[in-house]
Amino acid sequence: MNYLKKLRDYLERSGKKMTIERIEILNAVVKISQNVDKENGLKHFNAKDVHAQIKLDDSPLSLATVYRSLPILAEARIITEVAKRGGKMIYELVTDRAHHDHIICNECGLIIEFENREIERLQEEVCRKYNFEMTDHTLSISGRCAVCRAKYL
Repeated sequence: MNYLKKLRDYLERSGKKMTIERIEILNAVVKISQNVDKENGLKHFNAKDVHAQIKLDDSPLSLATVYRSLPILAEARIITEVAKRGGKMIYELVTDRAHHDHIICNECGLIIEFENREIERLQEEVCRKYNFEMTDHTLSISGRCAVCRAKYL
C-alpha cells in the first residue's frame, strides 16, 4: 500500500499541508508496523513508540508533534485506533488484511488479534434489524490475560 500517496491525497482534499514532520511520523509508523508478531498479528503502537522510533533516526521532532499528527494519519485511514490503555490511544497500521478484532490485557498490555465470522454475522444481523448501514466497526475486549491472572492465584 502506498501510504505516502494516501497521506498526500488526504491532506490535499482537506486543505492541509504535507510537511517533513508528517512524512517522518508516517515513516516511523510504517517501520514499527513491519515488526509483525507472528502469534498476535500487527505491531500495535502509541505516540511514545512512534517518538522513540523517530529518535532512532536522530530527528528533533517533539512528542507533542507526534501526538498532534497521529489523529491526522487516522483521519487519512492510514492508521486506526485500536483502544485506549492508560489514557493513551493505541493504533495499528491499516493494511489489506481481513477485518479483525482485539483482546487487550489491562495489566501487561498484551494485544491479541482475532477473527470470528459469527461475531461479524451477528453485527450484520443487528444492523439489518435496525435498518442501519454499517461503514466500520471496532471490537476490543479488555480484561486480564492468563499470565496476569496467574499472578493472583
